[in-house]
Amino acid sequence: PKGEIIIPVIYDKINAFQKGLAKVKKDGQWGFINQQNKEVIPLIYDYVDNFTEGIVTVQKDGKYGLINQQGKEIIPLIYDLLGAFEDNELTKVKKEEKWGFINRQGKEIIPLIYERVSYFDYGLAKVKKDGKWGFINQKGKAIIPIIYDQVNSLNPNGLIATKKSGKWGFINAKGKVIIPLIYDQAEIFYDGLAPVKKSGKWGFINKE
Repeated sequence: PKGEIIIPVIYDKINAFQKGLAKVKKDGQWGFINQQNKEVIPLIYDYVDNFTEGIVTVQKDGKYGLINQQGKEIIPLIYDLLGAFEDNELTKVKKEEKWGFINRQGKEIIPLIYERVSYFDYGLAKVKKDGKWGFINQKGKAIIPIIYDQVNSLNPNGLIATKKSGKWGFINAKGKVIIPLIYDQAEIFYDGLAPVKKSGKWGFINKE
């Protein structure tokens, strides 16, 4: 008959079914059920994300990991924070106040030795170590030395505003200084020009 209850009205929260599974919450715990109301993934988690390519981020007792659609742990729940996977198949993770990167199999590709990390952009990730900033590639090699007090994000024009010893300038994606670090402040390039501040006054510089 129409309107027949297929899944009992017993859950505190539910999400729509996706590929045969629905995220549900009961008594403060999350898990997944199938359309027969069978718990495919037990309701034991404090947080569950949505499935992406057959895996999902889960949290229990303050620790994050990844499980598959059968509930098997792909990445053990040992991380304080776990990011989203990118096209390069890596994600950033945090453990004991240090950041690094792992792959989808849970293998540590870039060791957890950094105070801060960004996601990869144009093949490089911004990292902070011992209070200094630089950029690493997907193998963990420092392409731009970790020596700067501050760095802006990498952008399509290929120049990065960087600060060292109180002065700003610009380097390229290989770490070469293109515009000397002589400015009190510098912003990113737009339409071939970047705003800079020197001796309390602002102006624009070009890339040449």
